[in-house]
Amino acid sequence: MGAHTPLRKGDVLVFEHIPKNAGSTFRTVLSRWFGDTHVKHTNVFDPKPRLKRLQARFSDEPPIRALSTHIGYGLHERLPGDLHYVHFTFLRDPVDRTISHYYYALDKGKIEEGTSLIDFCNMDAPAVFPIWPRNFQTVFLSGLRVRALLDGELPGPEDHAEALLEQAIRNLDTFPALGLVSRYEESLLLFGHTFGWPLSALCYVTVNKGTRRPRQVELTDEEREVVMRVNKLDFALYQHAERRFERLLAERVPDVPGQLRVLRRLNRAYRSAPHVANKIIRTSTRMRRALGA
Repeated sequence: MGAHTPLRKGDVLVFEHIPKNAGSTFRTVLSRWFGDTHVKHTNVFDPKPRLKRLQARFSDEPPIRALSTHIGYGLHERLPGDLHYVHFTFLRDPVDRTISHYYYALDKGKIEEGTSLIDFCNMDAPAVFPIWPRNFQTVFLSGLRVRALLDGELPGPEDHAEALLEQAIRNLDTFPALGLVSRYEESLLLFGHTFGWPLSALCYVTVNKGTRRPRQVELTDEEREVVMRVNKLDFALYQHAERRFERLLAERVPDVPGQLRVLRRLNRAYRSAPHVANKIIRTSTRMRRALGA
């Protein structure tokens, strides 16, 4: 059972990096496989000037092989049209993602100290966009977020209709693979089998982990009701993603328990000496790519 979507020469792999969905950790895997000079990350600060620089960067050397972006699905439509863009992403349980996003916003001073989780969820888009928590993953994958950041088309409550969810699902279903934060290592296996990456390339160390969030968060009934209400579309999107993830994992990854054991052994060795392991993995990766493996 080989790679389902082996990347071809000239393909650009687009990691749709939904904030607070374990993406910063995964970006280290991309950099190690493609090499730092072939991976570009773009975030939401000053998005229009960044887009112009990104468009110019595609005509330079070395070529971009992978793009990690916080801007949202649809960015590729504003990039050179002669390239083939291959998308993938991680999704996260909406309650867990909203809690993580809330503590991140507090930690980084994005919202005022003392703002409650309920107040955070009920904020208007113009006040806090692009960290607006309402149906964040659906907004990201539908294309609404990229239009808001680059065209000033800020979303309102009327945008959060079934049509937005349907568009997000249509876009997500074009991705050859997707991951779930709650099943991170199994997601790595799925990505490896989809794109042709060996287990040794999937080792990781968790980065950008929030410092404000308590180890366990018990929501009140009111808090849970509000989080669920403002993420109604995200819950439907996540349920769809879970079903598709299960199907792809069963189709593409043989002996998941056995491969998880091997990956975890490799990862323990990697974490014990990451700098040495990185050199070994990078050398092995370059040889594999040169041989077309």
